[in-house]
Amino acid sequence: MKKQTKPNLYRPNDKKMQVLSATFFVISFLLFAAGAGLSTFATRMETNRTEYITDELCTVSYPCTITLTAAYDRSPIDIHFISPSGRRYSQTQVDSFKDDGSSIIMSLTTDEAGDWTFDYNKKNNRSLQLSVDQTYANQVYLIDAKTETSKTTGSLYITFRPLYGDGTDTTTEISCAVAMTGLETSMSRLAWNGMIPLNTTACIELDTDGLPNGLYQLTLTTGNSDNEAYQAVWKEDVTWEGLKTVSNNTW
Repeated sequence: MKKQTKPNLYRPNDKKMQVLSATFFVISFLLFAAGAGLSTFATRMETNRTEYITDELCTVSYPCTITLTAAYDRSPIDIHFISPSGRRYSQTQVDSFKDDGSSIIMSLTTDEAGDWTFDYNKKNNRSLQLSVDQTYANQVYLIDAKTETSKTTGSLYITFRPLYGDGTDTTTEISCAVAMTGLETSMSRLAWNGMIPLNTTACIELDTDGLPNGLYQLTLTTGNSDNEAYQAVWKEDVTWEGLKTVSNNTW
């Protein structure tokens, strides 16, 4: 299940992301060392093979799956994805990793916008071929999520958009639930439960009838166990101050 604990991590463009698949580069290098006189040079080459080289990976402006393929001729290399915030993803931290004996395939689904890079080492390979592919993410991301309190009635609302794929499917509906858990008391409340369409902004008035004033953690969840792609979670702490009394007097 993908969790989002920080709202509005990115602002996707209205334009559709172009799915691109391109071969970044072909790196070829010759390994040669012969004779005692080249021992120092050979040692330096061996050190260089284990050093990491950093290069551009792709630019993310929309939730997507990044797939890097690295074909090698001798030994599998070490690769890390590096996010715009500086987090490094090793082969054990990405969503999928496969080594078939002649190439490595790494994939990661993300909504972190910005310029991604990667680093790798050459090891004892004479030739490396690397290519990257970006595709729309088949995973729900809760974007533009926020809570608001009505200035006139005091009612509590939550607004969000369940973004999925290329953002064009607005007919498929997914389950949604909003729970409020007291941070100062043991009070817990299912404040809303229902179905919402994908890729459509939802504005929901929460059920706060009889809810004591105080600090609560609001948890928004979508999807169910039948389809992990629709599962997402968003949380925010809110202060509930009760409904306001609205006067019906006219002057």
